[in-house]
Amino acid sequence: MTLHERADDRATGGSVRDGADGAPAATATAATSTDLTQALARWLFDRIDVGALWLGDEGVVGLANAAALEALSDHPVLALQAGRLTARREADRQQLRRAMTHAVEHGGAILMRLGACAEAGHLVLQALERHGGRASWVCLLPRPRPASRLAVRLFAQDCALTAAESEVLWRLCEGHRPREIAALQGVAASTVRTQIRAVRAKTGCPTIRALIESLARLPPLHGTDPDIARTLATGRTTGNAPRAWRHPIHATVSASFPAGPTPTPPTTPAHALPRGVAVP
Repeated sequence: MTLHERADDRATGGSVRDGADGAPAATATAATSTDLTQALARWLFDRIDVGALWLGDEGVVGLANAAALEALSDHPVLALQAGRLTARREADRQQLRRAMTHAVEHGGAILMRLGACAEAGHLVLQALERHGGRASWVCLLPRPRPASRLAVRLFAQDCALTAAESEVLWRLCEGHRPREIAALQGVAASTVRTQIRAVRAKTGCPTIRALIESLARLPPLHGTDPDIARTLATGRTTGNAPRAWRHPIHATVSASFPAGPTPTPPTTPAHALPRGVAVP
């Protein structure tokens, strides 16, 4: 029995055994591989710092990652209401419906401007193949800032920034000017400028613009704490308590988007990727 088979044997309560045909061990190994793939897909979906939603008819949300739920909690144009993606203004709601219809009729991806003056950026709608006569869409939201808090913190650690310099870097990433950062930090503007010079020197960026461009090129890793990756990878939380994975959403569109006037609103990110839905 190989090391992998012994691990599978412990995970399945002894169902893996040595044998001439090897069929039980092969079945258990395949099942374990599938579980690992699903766990990795769930982890990746919530770690990507791009808001992503899987939508059904009338904007019913079948799936949303953590970045999407965070962005929609205070989005100036879009909102989640009764489990549906909608817009706060009627004109934007009509535009969203037209964009979804256009994506289905013409295929491909649709870039939709949000708000009258694009103050909230753009979103992308990609229509998926119909299943059972029902349409669905993938919706990608704009990033609210060049990089996530987690990515900025890891960048600061890599460049050996101090805690104060790291906080100034994050404020710059949020779009604040030095005087605004000084007011937020409760320090003199000259102190912030000194810290910015130190950040530029340590990161090798000649200007603030170059610094922000460097942040925008960081991997889109969503999160707030560097320990998140280790926590999710080991399946443990604070206090060494086991972390239970949520069961994946059913693969079919009809199950993910049940008929009914009042669908159940999603309250937490669904840690799964839709399977069985083909992108044209």
